[in-house]
Amino acid sequence: MLKMKGPAISRPLRVLINIVIVIAVVGGLAGGAVATYNWYEHNFDGTPQSAVTIKKEGGATDPAKSTATGKVNAALQLISTPVKPGDDASMHLRVDAGITCTVKVEYGSGASKVEASDPGLVEKTADAFGTIGWYWTVPASAPKGAAKAVATCHNAKNTTSVTGDFTVAG
Repeated sequence: MLKMKGPAISRPLRVLINIVIVIAVVGGLAGGAVATYNWYEHNFDGTPQSAVTIKKEGGATDPAKSTATGKVNAALQLISTPVKPGDDASMHLRVDAGITCTVKVEYGSGASKVEASDPGLVEKTADAFGTIGWYWTVPASAPKGAAKAVATCHNAKNTTSVTGDFTVAG
């Protein structure tokens, strides 16, 4: 046991010192949490992040206008490839919030072309973040080789299509 030189500290005083230390540590952590929250929620000039308008490249800054009658922006984010018959496949797009899209999946070409009919291939509306996706099962009858999924997105005035090419492997 280590012995300290100097006057002895009474037990009540040691308890008080420990309480002060705990309060200082907890207060420091709480202050750090508050500072982190304020940094996260505000720009350095004090403007709340929610007040900032971000313009998408090539897109409208007013989602209501874009959804109603403006240009329809859509981009392929992901498509499953390669896939095998019996596998699950998916296609994801980035569009303006509120835009409605349909998808058509075709396997093969010419005389061997097969159009998919799966309960996952239904009309969908993009969420508030502008994401939309479909999931389906590749049929056992799907011919090997090139395949495509074509999404058609529209608002009241305009339409655009996005094609995702993928491969059915053996």
